Amino acid sequence: FAGGIWTWSRIFPSYSKTFDTARGQLDACKKLGVDTVFVTTWNSPCAPWDTNAVLPGFQMWAEQLYNEKVTDEGFSEMFEICTGYRLCDFLALDVDNFSAEDKEKYMEPGCFCINSSIQHFFNDVLYGLYEKTLDGYDFKGHYKKCLDRQNAIPDMGKFNDMLNQAKILTELLYEKCDIGKRLRAAYPDKAALSTCVETLEKISEIYNVPLESLLKEYRTVSLFM
Repeated sequence: FAGGIWTWSRIFPSYSKTFDTARGQLDACKKLGVDTVFVTTWNSPCAPWDTNAVLPGFQMWAEQLYNEKVTDEGFSEMFEICTGYRLCDFLALDVDNFSAEDKEKYMEPGCFCINSSIQHFFNDVLYGLYEKTLDGYDFKGHYKKCLDRQNAIPDMGKFNDMLNQAKILTELLYEKCDIGKRLRAAYPDKAALSTCVETLEKISEIYNVPLESLLKEYRTVSLFM
């Protein structure tokens, strides 16, 4: 059986989806006597996550293989023993992690594969292709909470580059997620348009300067296509 760490079509791995599917899949394998399993990761130009970000997914699979049942406390403890880093710091980087209440209220029952991060990342600010899909939820507040959690992480040692990358991307999502609606609402108001221009300049700066090497393949496409 081949499972997956949920890395595809998002800017950072979805840990909640990875953990939930690993538990269900490997429980089924144990019950059915499937004795050969492995986990996969996938990447593409649509997934600019740091390779080290898959470590919690690997740890969950390892814990499932070595234990009949895996508790959250035991999992967190073993992750720190094996890596030397806190699991909670990695979890703070997952911008597509939503509460159970949000999943129940805003998504179809049992479906929590939402990858709003990559939709906001690539959404054209004038076409607004994904805006109807993403309508009705306070993504501005959501990304602000994510950014606050990331900024509260004191140090991630050799993973600081991963942390800094995540903070840059989260700041980009925070600035960009509502700019299309703000632009259209501001058309009759020159002062409001000026404020939008300032935000667009900041978004362009985030795309083009700090992410020079990370996003060079598609940074222009994602903003202006």
